[in-house]
Amino acid sequence: MNTTHRWDCIVKGTGWTFGFLETLFLIAAFLILIPRLVLPVDSGAYVLLGLYLGNWFIVVGLAGLALTAVWLLLRAMRVCR
Repeated sequence: MNTTHRWDCIVKGTGWTFGFLETLFLIAAFLILIPRLVLPVDSGAYVLLGLYLGNWFIVVGLAGLALTAVWLLLRAMRVCR
């Protein structure tokens, strides 16, 4: 019973954070996959731009995921005892 209350305390208010990270990863997947499938082969600049922006969205998403994990660990150790 006490463990359930502790987990509720730790993850309280993280819905927006995880929703934002999920959106970043979905945009990255869109930017990487769609130009390859939709655009003609001779439009290499658009494909490269999509890959470049998609990779940056992945980097920002992973950085956000790492910061969120650190924030949750600190919250678990200090706030929710």
